Formats: sequence, structure tokens, C-alpha cells
Amino acid sequence: MWRARRFETHLLLDLPVAERRLALLIITDVPLAEDADRAGLADATEGSSFADLTRLARGAALVALRSNEIARSVTNDHVAIALRRFRQARPDLSA
Repeated sequence: MWRARRFETHLLLDLPVAERRLALLIITDVPLAEDADRAGLADATEGSSFADLTRLARGAALVALRSNEIARSVTNDHVAIALRRFRQARPDLSA
């Protein structure tokens, strides 16, 4: 909602390209295991925002913790499960 007599800046940002999605997956605070395919995940998430990717990474971390309470990293299997759930929640992003 915009209110009269308020000076605000509104920015329109494009969705990140695969290269930038990959960069986010590299610097995320969710520890991805060596077998996690970051480039494949960046390609599979076309049309996703940084907020979407962050939610996906944290979802994968929850999958890892549910399968092993002392998990230290997120494997490719955990990412695959989280990606499937992510696509179910956002059918507009399904490949």
C-alpha cells in the first residue's frame, strides 16, 4: 500500500541468472556436502529469487537433520528431496 506524502524508493530487481544463483549457493550458510551439485541446482532453479534459494537450502538442511540428528552437511539426496518439495509448493517453477 502506498501512502500519500511519503517519499520512498521502490526498486524492481530482475530474478538472478544461473551464475548468480550458483554464487549464492556457494556462499550460503547451509553447509553443502562435496557431492551436492551446486551448478545443477542453480540450473534447476531457473525463475527463483534469492529468497526462494535460501528457503530451498534451509529446507534441505531440515531434511538432513530429520534423517540424521547430528548431520553436519547437506547431501545431494537431501537437496533432491527439498527441491521436489519446493517445486510442489511453487508449481510455476516446475521444470
